Amino acid sequence: HVWPRLRVLHMYGARITTTNIPYIGIFSRMPHLRELRLELANPLQLERQAIWPPGFNRAYPWPYLECLTLAQPHPDDQLFGHLSWPMKRLSIRSWPHHNSFPQDDEFNWLEDIGVDWHVQLSTASEMLGMLRRCMTPKLLHLELEFRADTRSQDVLQHVASAFPRLKVLQLHWYQEEGNLNDPPIVCFIPSFSCHASSLKNILSH
Repeated sequence: HVWPRLRVLHMYGARITTTNIPYIGIFSRMPHLRELRLELANPLQLERQAIWPPGFNRAYPWPYLECLTLAQPHPDDQLFGHLSWPMKRLSIRSWPHHNSFPQDDEFNWLEDIGVDWHVQLSTASEMLGMLRRCMTPKLLHLELEFRADTRSQDVLQHVASAFPRLKVLQLHWYQEEGNLNDPPIVCFIPSFSCHASSLKNILSH
């Protein structure tokens, strides 16, 4: 079916595992889509899946897309390389947020009620690779969630140069447990702010 009038699509819950068709194929007939939110958790033992897998031939179906939220993004997702000028709001995160998701054995009750999700955080290096493929200079609001590594500062430097109109940056930044070598995000914010002249708000978690 074609959905010519659909402007907003939100999906929450567990990722679909009953079909081999990627999401870019399932949602391709929504030519006037403006907002897409795919906040989908991965079932246990399932690796991250691309919305637009490498090698899957398809024309970009959402030329008017302005707002995109992707959870558990695959670092090689072809979608990032097709995001373009209309994009104003981009969220690349986990779902649920990593800091709100139970990680310890004391939360085994989740299994008892049938919840078998897990959160796979992107690394700073993966995030940098995804952002470098986004040609979205009109972006106004950016939300990122990732685990710090040696490229963490490079992520901020790229954000400052690639998105000159950015007004709001929301960061969920996690240190590797026991790792004291990577400095916390607050060490990078003053330098970053000097190069992001349009930025009004930085929200750090």
